[in-house]
Amino acid sequence: IYDQLRKVADALPTLFYWTDINHAVVGVNQLALNALGVSSYEEVIGKTSHDFYPKEIADKLLENQKIVIHYHL
Repeated sequence: IYDQLRKVADALPTLFYWTDINHAVVGVNQLALNALGVSSYEEVIGKTSHDFYPKEIADKLLENQKIVIHYHL
């Protein structure tokens, strides 16, 4: 399913990434890769928001992800 999501994600005109339930990145579109200044998916897979953003922003992103995950479980 992630391969299909990656194909769709690359067509989106916005930065887009998705994580697993532990908040580790499992996919990202090309626009997000470009914004992060990396050239391959392998450079972001398995990392969390704390690897890319200042602590305050990363904490807020994780808080929001937890709300979404909890809501949909």
